[in-house]
Amino acid sequence: MWKFICKIIGTLFSILLWYLQELPQESQSDFDKILRNYKYEVALVALIIVLSTIFVNDFIAYCKKQNAIQKWSNSFLKHIVKEHLGGRNFQTRISILRPRKGYEIIIPYLVIYPIKAFFLEQHRICNKAFWKNIPYKIFSNYLTVYARYGYSDKMTSYTHFLITNRDENNGLAVKCYKEEQDREVSTVSISNEKLPKCYEETNRSIRRYMSDSYIDKKHYSTMLGMNTIANNLYAVPIFLEDQNIWGVMMIDNDSQEHISYKELLDQHIASYQKIFSYTLKILK
Repeated sequence: MWKFICKIIGTLFSILLWYLQELPQESQSDFDKILRNYKYEVALVALIIVLSTIFVNDFIAYCKKQNAIQKWSNSFLKHIVKEHLGGRNFQTRISILRPRKGYEIIIPYLVIYPIKAFFLEQHRICNKAFWKNIPYKIFSNYLTVYARYGYSDKMTSYTHFLITNRDENNGLAVKCYKEEQDREVSTVSISNEKLPKCYEETNRSIRRYMSDSYIDKKHYSTMLGMNTIANNLYAVPIFLEDQNIWGVMMIDNDSQEHISYKELLDQHIASYQKIFSYTLKILK
């Protein structure tokens, strides 16, 4: 429907621009007099409207494509969980993280998320940790949650991971994204630990978790923003058909037992990567 409206608007204003060029000088009608007096102003407004219509049409088409990819991603993650990761065992969560610029997420982070937290119970802002994790590096890339399945009864957090330089670590997902290789971690559970406000006050278990999970002490605030700190983690890179990395699929579980998701998915993960690559080619 919107495409049809855009075509109509574009056609009408194209006709108007053509008529302004061919406007008869001898015509004495009030309409033609007005057009002659404001010829350039009318042409400029018509041009702006036509260009705006084209922009809005392209933007809507882009949003529809992104929505289609997101819906498919959620469905596919649900399939993986049910087929291979315990069915409706919501202790296992699977997510897709994608890079976004800081300027893309700073306004939602500061405005939209607090509003949601105020009205919706499952959305929570983590007090001081929220302010410590503001994506202030607006031209840097952050890994953010693009799609997720699992932990349906948990609070929703807005954790994002700054994609650091190669010599810095800010979590398993970032390491997987930078190195473009799958990575697995199975470490100590700290879900029952109360995280102190600063790294210097952390105990041995928390420091071991950070070391095993590739989180440097300078990025300790990232942990403070997490609602669930899983100890069984598996990160898998997702590639486009041209082998450029598109995002990271992250499987995590908060459990006292050690679980190897790499072992569970070893026979299927290569096929899943190909399915992602092929589907993204079609949907994009």
